[in-house]
Amino acid sequence: TRLGAHLTYHDPYVTTWHVDDTPIPTAGTDLPAALEAADLVIVLADHSAYDAETLARHSRLLFDTRGRTRASRGETVELL
Repeated sequence: TRLGAHLTYHDPYVTTWHVDDTPIPTAGTDLPAALEAADLVIVLADHSAYDAETLARHSRLLFDTRGRTRASRGETVELL
């Protein structure tokens, strides 16, 4: 918020989240609506509760740090 960004989060396993003692509000329970409302979606966890197709379809701009949506975009997934 200091730099003009409005941060929210969505995680079925996290009930509260704080950054530098600042509480971050949840994006609500409607995941597709939350994805569509965001300018940027950042995937930080590889929860099986999230469908990769839903993440890819409803996000305007997606930064997937876990590679969760790689297969849904038609890319080859490499397992190490």
